[in-house]
Amino acid sequence: DTTRGPLSVTLQVLGEVDGDCILTRGGASVGDDIHVTGTLGDAAGGLDLLSRSMSRAGAAHRVLASRFLAPKPRIAAGIALRGLASAAIDVSDGLLADLGHLCRASGGAACVDVERLPVSRELRELFPARDAESWALTGGDDYELCFTAPPSRRRAIEQALSACGTPVRRIGQLREGRGVHGRRNGRSVALPVTSGYSHFGENLAASATARMRGGE
Repeated sequence: DTTRGPLSVTLQVLGEVDGDCILTRGGASVGDDIHVTGTLGDAAGGLDLLSRSMSRAGAAHRVLASRFLAPKPRIAAGIALRGLASAAIDVSDGLLADLGHLCRASGGAACVDVERLPVSRELRELFPARDAESWALTGGDDYELCFTAPPSRRRAIEQALSACGTPVRRIGQLREGRGVHGRRNGRSVALPVTSGYSHFGENLAASATARMRGGE
C-alpha cells in the first residue's frame, strides 16, 4: 500500500525487453541534456477546474479537464527514444519530484531553465503565469516523459519524436552534485518547496488551489 487513501487497487504488468533496449532512471551522465515531451501542468489545471465545476465553461477548460481525466502516456515516444535517451521517467508525481528520482538514481544534479518549461496555451489562457509555472514544475499527472541524452543527440531526438508526432523541449542539463535546481535567464531562482505529489503528505493540487484562491 503506497497511498494514504482508504482504497488501494494494484495492477501489475509483466513483459520482456531486449537487454540493450532497457531505459531506466539510472543511466544519465553529467553533461546530459534534460528534455520533456508535450506540455506540463495541464492536469493540475484541469483538476482545479473540475474541483470548481468549471470543466465545461469553454474549449480551453475542456482541454485541461481531459488532460487530467484521460491522460495519454507517451508510449510511441518511449519506443522512439530507445538508443537515444540515457535515462527516462514519466512525470506522474510532478517534474521536480520525478526529475529528483532520476537524479538520485543516476548520481547527479539537475539544473532546470524555468523559462523553457513547456506550458500549453490553454493553461496560460486560464491561469496566472505564476500558477501555470508552479503547476508545470510540481503538478503531476501529465504522464509526459522526462529524459536525458548527450547534447550530440539533439537533432536525432528531434527527428525521432517528430516522426511520431511528439513535441519535445530541452529544459536543462545534468551537472555534478545533488538535487534539482532552477535558473531563469542564467540566474539561480528558488523552486517550490513542495516538489510534487507525496503519497502520504498533503495533496499538492489542493494546496496549489488554496494558494491561488488565497492570493498568496
